Amino acid sequence: MNAIDNGGYKVPILLLTFNRLDLVREQLKALQSIRPNQLFISSDGPRNKQELRIVELIRREIDRLITWDC
Repeated sequence: MNAIDNGGYKVPILLLTFNRLDLVREQLKALQSIRPNQLFISSDGPRNKQELRIVELIRREIDRLITWDC
């Protein structure tokens, strides 16, 4: 069984995020190369107002960098 076909990576992936924008960008760029058919995302909410900004940035970046159907 091949995990990758012409439509993308067939094994579901769960991406966990919180407050590390640099790591989320890195992970999403790697995922772009395999284009998983199913990508689940769990994003913790902010604990305070300072974290609110970074969590919102991360969520926008996720929307921007996922350019394939999944």
